[in-house]
Amino acid sequence: MGSCLSPLLSEIFMSNLEERIVKGRFGEFLIEYKRYVDDIFIVWNGQKEDLTNFLRFVNSLHPKISFTIEEEQNGKLPFLDLLIERLNNKLIFEIYRKPTTTDNVIQYASISPYPYKFASFNSFFYRLFNIALSKEAFAKELNIIKHIAFNNGFPLYLINKLYFKFLNKYRLTYNLLHAKDDKKSFRSLSFFGVYSLKCGDCDAVYIGQSGRKISTRVKEHVALFEKFKNTDVRDTKSAFANHLLASTHHFSPEVGAEILHECPKGKKLDLLERMEITKAKKSPVLVCVNDVFNFEPNLIFNNLI
Repeated sequence: MGSCLSPLLSEIFMSNLEERIVKGRFGEFLIEYKRYVDDIFIVWNGQKEDLTNFLRFVNSLHPKISFTIEEEQNGKLPFLDLLIERLNNKLIFEIYRKPTTTDNVIQYASISPYPYKFASFNSFFYRLFNIALSKEAFAKELNIIKHIAFNNGFPLYLINKLYFKFLNKYRLTYNLLHAKDDKKSFRSLSFFGVYSLKCGDCDAVYIGQSGRKISTRVKEHVALFEKFKNTDVRDTKSAFANHLLASTHHFSPEVGAEILHECPKGKKLDLLERMEITKAKKSPVLVCVNDVFNFEPNLIFNNLI
């Protein structure tokens, strides 16, 4: 406390201590060990007696360090601001608030600066979109945030506006976490920008751009392959489809399609596409199948990449 070196020295000390813990005689029981400042999360694979002996062991390592243990109850354990549930060999997360937590934030009617009033809600939404919550846990936390806003006099339309701001920023993360588990071949890729298609059987890659939904553009590549795969045609409007037809290789959109950059149609999008094609063509691993006559080299990219 009181010195800028304190955090660094504390980390050095704890790193040394943790090395002794992990490599000690109880290390075989530690499936997972994660620490944030002075809170430690452990996945333990041992008996109750082993855990008691482990606590006694770590408390014997240094006279100034004292550890305590909080075990899961009914498969649930709070850690920091998370409630972690162990279910079917998976960890499920919810936002955790202590029983003493109140709904009090800076009142909307206060004379505080506007950014200060919304600081708490920016933090709430940032946490909401950056933790892997289930759809149900996400909806539950969103309702709590709106309830807190209502209790402190915030207009709902302003909270919704802030919510959609975060939703637009983290839409890809949201879509991946809450995608439906069905048998469809495609997931929703609703961004405009630069994308890559990776062959499922070799290192061939195609770089493209789209000012429409990228999922639509991906489907067009696949449609050309499906249309001509049982024919002798090997020259379609898609260089990637041509590769699949010529090599009789396969492609899975769920695994092989990737959004590289989100960007509206324009010069910036063209530059980003050109940059990614340059990277792919200079890669010692990838084989870029983009048509050469559709690609104009850029001296800047060639020197930088």
